[in-house]
Amino acid sequence: MKDRKIPLDNVVYNNLIGGCMNSGQAETALALFQEMKDTKVELDEITFGNLMLGYLRRGHVDRAFTFFDEMKRSNIKMSVVPLSVLINGCVKNDRLEQAFKVYQEMKDLNLKPEVVTRSILIDGCMKAGRIEKAFSLFQELKDAGVNPTEVTYTILIDGCIKHGHLDKGLAIFEEMKKAKVSPSAVTYTAVIDGCMKAEEVDKALALLDEMKEMKVGPSEFTYQTILSACVKRGAYEQAWDIFGKMPITPSAPSFNVFINAYVQMGNMDKATFVFHAMKDRKIAPNERTYEHLMTGCMKSGEVAKAFSLFKEMKAAKVYPTIATYTILIDGCLKNSEFEKAFATFEEMKESKIRLTNYPFNSLMNGCQRKGQIDKAIALFQEMKDLNVTPNVITYTVLIDGCMRANQVEKAIAFYQEIKQMKIPLDNRIFSALLRGCVSSRELMGQALIFFEEMKTMKLQPGEHCFAPLIQGCMRHGLQKKAESFVKEMKDKKIPMSKLTLHPLIQSYVELGDIDAALSYFEEMKVLGIPRERQIYTLLIQACAKNERPDTADALEREMEVAFSGSR
Repeated sequence: MKDRKIPLDNVVYNNLIGGCMNSGQAETALALFQEMKDTKVELDEITFGNLMLGYLRRGHVDRAFTFFDEMKRSNIKMSVVPLSVLINGCVKNDRLEQAFKVYQEMKDLNLKPEVVTRSILIDGCMKAGRIEKAFSLFQELKDAGVNPTEVTYTILIDGCIKHGHLDKGLAIFEEMKKAKVSPSAVTYTAVIDGCMKAEEVDKALALLDEMKEMKVGPSEFTYQTILSACVKRGAYEQAWDIFGKMPITPSAPSFNVFINAYVQMGNMDKATFVFHAMKDRKIAPNERTYEHLMTGCMKSGEVAKAFSLFKEMKAAKVYPTIATYTILIDGCLKNSEFEKAFATFEEMKESKIRLTNYPFNSLMNGCQRKGQIDKAIALFQEMKDLNVTPNVITYTVLIDGCMRANQVEKAIAFYQEIKQMKIPLDNRIFSALLRGCVSSRELMGQALIFFEEMKTMKLQPGEHCFAPLIQGCMRHGLQKKAESFVKEMKDKKIPMSKLTLHPLIQSYVELGDIDAALSYFEEMKVLGIPRERQIYTLLIQACAKNERPDTADALEREMEVAFSGSR
């Protein structure tokens, strides 16, 4: 068209930009966008919407917002469409607060959010555990005179049930029916799933019959939900009985329920039996079938068998997914097949499959555990070069590796980087930072700063954050500070395990404070924490050394009774 000097309008450009973003050609899309501006072709909300949508699909939320900001500066009249695109993208990328800011902008512009937009926000709230906020949005929707759809009701019901509020989910289910909104197969399946998990089997089966009466399925997925719930509680006979009575010819996912369950049990013989029975019935295995079996093989150390299944999978033209390669890479690393892991990684890249951070995270973790932090950092750089978005696990692995390698400055630099990227942080990042800092007396102050910073982010420290702090304080002569952390754990009712109590006992023994050590040893008994032979031996020797023979003898007798059955 250009060669023939036919002017291009924004419709043509918008279609081209949309196509480029959909096919992953972001640079070409940006070049076309710049060309539009250079040639004074009118930009509209479709232009910006295509760019925002493309970047949001790839997890580049901040990049999408740069176009949103430019759109506002250009005074382009906005409808609910680009704003809804942003809200949806923020929710899918765990940026709920940003989603609500866009939602507020929508209302400030006197644009009426559609029921779909509100449903997306409700879904985001439910996934984030903000149930009250989800119900507030639901009420806001009804107050605005908008009738909730089947999708909205289903999101609420499913969210309530997943957060353990079956009664609330059932109440919404009844409200839905009273409002004459017909439940779909998905709605029924969510409720049945909740009933099965609560072991209200009769109610679940009654709902299955209701579905049949209402001629709403049931679909095979409904049956898979019931089968999954049965095998999770160990009711294999009931599961096979329901499976045998299914009015639908089962496909691979139904067989996968049993294969996966047996793999998780470590019973590869039964998993393989189901696999062969499936093929005997001419049911073609899918990628999940092979992935479950490969997972089982890797867990049992049968690496060659896992790769044999991989070969069979490709021969059957069942195309490997990113999960397939991640299972193989992770399995190789756990079975000390380091070179095979990297060879599989290279094959994955050559397959042109769309890469995610999962296989990178596995390999980086494998490298740092072998003390090869430089190799892990090189993988991280490759990851960024390939436009693969890192997540909190990526940075946790890097920080942990740098701390283990005594590269504290690099670890802190990675922490600052993740904060700038606005990736939601969690306890794992801080646990890695704290473990690294407490090893040095000079870095204890930095550890305490990280701990306080964690609280300002409204993260609730668990034992994996308290334990290294307590251990570090004891190691560096800060007993009072250690005891203050123990008290804080008790006040906040954070469960303690040997992770916290063993170092306390060992430290007090080293300090010669046998009474304090015995006190924490007794606390283990009160909390029902198994007391290991090595801790008994440590205390017996300490008591004998400190001229407390009666206590040493009592502990020795107690140890003999405790471990009499293990001889």
